[in-house]
Amino acid sequence: MALCENSIEIDDTDESIRYSGPWQSFSDQSYGFNGTRHVATAPGLSANFKFNGTCVIVTGMIGSNGSLPMPPTTFILDGHFTQMNTSATAPGTPFPGAPEFSQSLFYIALTVLEGEHELIITNLGANASVPLMLDGFIITPPGGDDGGRGVGAANASSTSTSTSTLSSSSLFSAPIYAEPQLMSFVTVSAQLEPRLRLPPRLARQPPLPQAAHPPPTRPPSSAAQ
Repeated sequence: MALCENSIEIDDTDESIRYSGPWQSFSDQSYGFNGTRHVATAPGLSANFKFNGTCVIVTGMIGSNGSLPMPPTTFILDGHFTQMNTSATAPGTPFPGAPEFSQSLFYIALTVLEGEHELIITNLGANASVPLMLDGFIITPPGGDDGGRGVGAANASSTSTSTSTLSSSSLFSAPIYAEPQLMSFVTVSAQLEPRLRLPPRLARQPPLPQAAHPPPTRPPSSAAQ
């Protein structure tokens, strides 16, 4: 199942991402996209990502054996609440250099209208034992090129400009994880955010049946009296 077509990956160190609060930055090259990650170990820390594109995915890290889940986190797209993760995410593909950690999908929006957008990620319950580990973002730029990587200027070294097709089978060891998240997100956000579109398979749902009502009763005519 394709997720973002002709996508580019943006590292967590990119200048299009603004961190609020004492996030910890790591660059040990052992795992993570470009060998970097941002870690939140206290509630209330947020990351603000501005991008120009039609699809956005947030990737992060969790423990491969389920011992290090994702803490409760909210995602607000263009000023509207769209999703809150309150349970452990499904393990993804373990990193070769650190098999105890896996890259996992934290958030996905596939039906964003073309243009500039702002995604705010806020950690609600991270601590030193259960940190929020942010690895990066994947977007589909306008026209599928690298021109929409970030709204602001960004370091070319922190962004992969090669186009690719991201699929659940190539990134995640449990492809069934992406589908429930996608269905849940699209169903809720389409009611709250008019700039998001329903996928064709959801837009073609038949209308709900209408309740039957008895015909109105006509008053008796004067001739019948």
